[in-house]
Amino acid sequence: LWNMSAETTYTYRLSTCDDTLHSDWQHFTTDALPVDFPPVDLTAATDEFETKYVLAQARSDDYQVVMLVDATGDVRWYHTDTKFQAIGWDPAGRVLYENSHNDFKSIWLDGTSGSHWRYGEDLVHRLHHEVFHQDGKDYLLTALRYPQAEYSDYIIDGMVAMDPQTAVVSEYWDMRFAYPDPTLLGKQTPGGFWENDFDPGGEDTTIDWAHSNSLSLDINGNYLLSCRILGEEGHQGRIILVDKTSGELIWE
Repeated sequence: LWNMSAETTYTYRLSTCDDTLHSDWQHFTTDALPVDFPPVDLTAATDEFETKYVLAQARSDDYQVVMLVDATGDVRWYHTDTKFQAIGWDPAGRVLYENSHNDFKSIWLDGTSGSHWRYGEDLVHRLHHEVFHQDGKDYLLTALRYPQAEYSDYIIDGMVAMDPQTAVVSEYWDMRFAYPDPTLLGKQTPGGFWENDFDPGGEDTTIDWAHSNSLSLDINGNYLLSCRILGEEGHQGRIILVDKTSGELIWE
């Protein structure tokens, strides 16, 4: 069961489909939220939100939590894990999340575990910052090293769309299609976000030059990304639209 408030008494009875037989009324009271549950302070800005929920994430001292919160700030569902890098929603009732740069998981609102895909086993790319479900596919932002030797210090941001049941990738794109030569954007200094993942124990050899923070699809299915492109003057925020078929840059 979900969509219930904590520390609240509910009343129910069982009835036959034709509504001719009924059980006695029964009562139960839901448990309290954990003592160290992160505080929620939410105010609905519009009346439209009164019948909807916000999918949010927060952290306590010992764990992190993803939750559905109603218009009054009441937590109606939650799930805990050690870490949430990104969260997303499947309208079928499945919450998607990355709990590290290596793992992608999903869980249904009834508590049933969904997919669990791991970097190095099911996934060939590391993950970060964005997951969502659309048109029957799970979309994830990815990162990997440039395969060309002359750019081997550069980390490529990209995306995959894959089957939720099998992890088979049906769409793939990365920054090489839009920016074939990352050095043309200016001189970059090694070190930063991906150092521990791609060069653990190293001495600042990786260049996090694109660092995409969000991904969505436009009405034509093209990829819309928000990036922190690294150039001569440091990070320069860019919104880029990429052709879903050719992978080439449409505008930035």
